[in-house]
Amino acid sequence: MKKYIFIFGILCSFSAIAQTSNELKNGAKDIGDFTFFDPVYNHKNQIRFKTRYDIFEKYTTYSLDSLFSVDAKKYKIHEKLRYKKSKRSNEIETEIKGVFRFAKKNDNFKISPKLKSVISKTTNRYGLFMSINPVGDVSYYTRQSIIKKTSIEIIIFDLKKHKIVYYVKSKALRSFNVGHNRNLIKNLDYIYKKIEKL
Repeated sequence: MKKYIFIFGILCSFSAIAQTSNELKNGAKDIGDFTFFDPVYNHKNQIRFKTRYDIFEKYTTYSLDSLFSVDAKKYKIHEKLRYKKSKRSNEIETEIKGVFRFAKKNDNFKISPKLKSVISKTTNRYGLFMSINPVGDVSYYTRQSIIKKTSIEIIIFDLKKHKIVYYVKSKALRSFNVGHNRNLIKNLDYIYKKIEKL
């Protein structure tokens, strides 16, 4: 637990207070525990801030794992499905990013055999996809690369019917002088209040 608190304490680059962006096919009334998939990341200016993004991605993923492990009941997390350990992890990640593009446009899509194979490893009804979108910059004072702001997107995905149930995007706010732990939890709590209303 102390390690979990420490990791969150040293991270101060993720900040967003969630606002509803769009609701898709939210007719499901009995949404149970989720299978949480490895988050995907969309980096702006990826080459220029590659080192900073790599660090951010590593620790943010670890922080989410810790949070969902410690507070699994609160966030309705039944299990995590680690597709990034598979041989086709890059292809699966690309397809999950595609699911978010479809969600934004409120379009229908056909799931690929590769993603279907990953989904088949769980017996849960609902999956939780998360996209984390950091924006890098250079500090005016130190001239070092920083994460200036971050937004997240979440999709509840029906793993049986292969369709989007709910999509929500957070508002990207500046990350300066704001604790990672506090804002990540505040962000998720807001989103989960929306989920409970489905």
